[in-house]
Amino acid sequence: VGRSLSPFGGEVLFRGRRTALLAGETDAESAVVIRFRDGATLQAWFESSEYQQLIPIRDSAGDTTILGYEPDL
Repeated sequence: VGRSLSPFGGEVLFRGRRTALLAGETDAESAVVIRFRDGATLQAWFESSEYQQLIPIRDSAGDTTILGYEPDL
């Protein structure tokens, strides 16, 4: 995945495993946070052939949820 991020300026900010669930509900055991310049760049990365080729590997590894967020400034 790292190599697929480079052409789009994607930067992994955080990768880790859950150590506590303080409120709410989730089955997620791990998380990765990736920063992109904007939503259009995120979408371009997601639709890129480089990332699309990785989807079968991603899907065989487990359940994945991918979310996009815009910062509230």
